Amino acid sequence: MTFSFSGIFANAGSESMDAFLESFDGIGKIISTPFCGYGVLLTDHAIYLSPNDDLDIPPIATQYVKFSERFPNVTFVYLYAECFGGRCDYAGFVFQSGERIHDEPFRDDVNDDTPLRRLVSYLGVELGNPPYFEPLARNYFSVNYQAVNPQQKQSLLVRLFGSILRRSNH
Repeated sequence: MTFSFSGIFANAGSESMDAFLESFDGIGKIISTPFCGYGVLLTDHAIYLSPNDDLDIPPIATQYVKFSERFPNVTFVYLYAECFGGRCDYAGFVFQSGERIHDEPFRDDVNDDTPLRRLVSYLGVELGNPPYFEPLARNYFSVNYQAVNPQQKQSLLVRLFGSILRRSNH
């Protein structure tokens, strides 16, 4: 069975998560273990990170890094995981204060967990053997999640203010 994950993790609280979800589509969840912070399952974008440094960085990755300027003391980790038949490949990058501070591109080695270990280490997480990072569990973000995206927010505001305006005109 195939499983893929594209998401952002941060060692920050709900204020940062709420701001992130106002800017980008995703499903957010406060996390208390294996680190204290939050995760956002990204619903629109997976960022392919090639080992070839000559490739352009996708614009959405640049937007994520720029967002981190708003929370300079927060470490953000973008993590992509692709699993098939019990084997997983990982890639991602770490960013803080508007700068990419660490990259982990895809590797040619099948089932290399080094990228995952390095990425989550920026969140203060040390993985055992075999490596297990609970937020990558298949249904982790489907339980007790907070979903917000800009289109939903605008739609809710239009409906709310529209009903208030209709009531005040009567």
